[in-house]
Amino acid sequence: MGSDTNSTALALQALIAAGATPGDSRVSAALAYLASQQAGNAGFSWDITAPWDSGPDANSTALVIQGLLAADPTALDGRDWARRLTAADAITLTVHTPTDRLLAFQLDNGAFEWQSGPYGGPNYLATVQAVPALERKPFPWQHTRLAAARSALTWLAANWQADGSMGVSDAFAATAQAVLAGVALGASQPELLGLSGAPSALDYLASHWDVAEGSAALSGMLLAALVAADQNVHDFTGPNVLARLVDMNDGSGHYGVSAADQAWAMIGLAAARYALDPATVAALCDVQAADGHWSGSAPANDHTY
Repeated sequence: MGSDTNSTALALQALIAAGATPGDSRVSAALAYLASQQAGNAGFSWDITAPWDSGPDANSTALVIQGLLAADPTALDGRDWARRLTAADAITLTVHTPTDRLLAFQLDNGAFEWQSGPYGGPNYLATVQAVPALERKPFPWQHTRLAAARSALTWLAANWQADGSMGVSDAFAATAQAVLAGVALGASQPELLGLSGAPSALDYLASHWDVAEGSAALSGMLLAALVAADQNVHDFTGPNVLARLVDMNDGSGHYGVSAADQAWAMIGLAAARYALDPATVAALCDVQAADGHWSGSAPANDHTY
């Protein structure tokens, strides 16, 4: 399937959540791989070496920012991840950071686009994933404020669907991540919705929880969202979300079939304060490539797990 920044950034956050330190060789290798994937304008794409690569996108850049901050909360404060953009005849030096590149994807209405050009325009998941990166918060969340992030959340609320979901093809994943984005800013359930008297995002997840059955990534995502929203993970309108995810362990520490499955499962379990055993951590480490990356499926233009 090839290397990709998105799976690597997710796996990096999962390892840190499991107790890995910045000095861990797996973390160092992942950071080295991400450094090799950074574009000249400081942004990130799915895989800069892919023949179909069309340049940095908001989703990948946001997710990598979270991964970098998970490994080092001060990662973006220095020059390590800054890129200098200077014309040959320029007098002054222009320095761009990954955050600068991410902010360049924000539109006047607060939404973020996946990429400029043919894939431009307001994008639900690009906006959802930009919020925690701008908040400088890797998974799981803590509460701070940032004007750009709140503007993005306002756009999301204004574009919520009547059933409480995000109106995209991967509605369950988008809605769970929207809850995470909203809670990152301290939003209440009505604030997450933006439609008075209509079903909320949590209502949508409660009535469609079966979508996550059999998917470690979606189950971990749901668990992380419920913990962040202070919901009962043992009795969320019936199913024990935590127990169902734990049962997906194949007995050797593996959850699902991809790095995203394993990473989201670990993020969800860590959010619920479920002890991650060494086999589970090893299962993620074992699928890390020699150059530091983790692999996942190639993304559609409008989403990332």
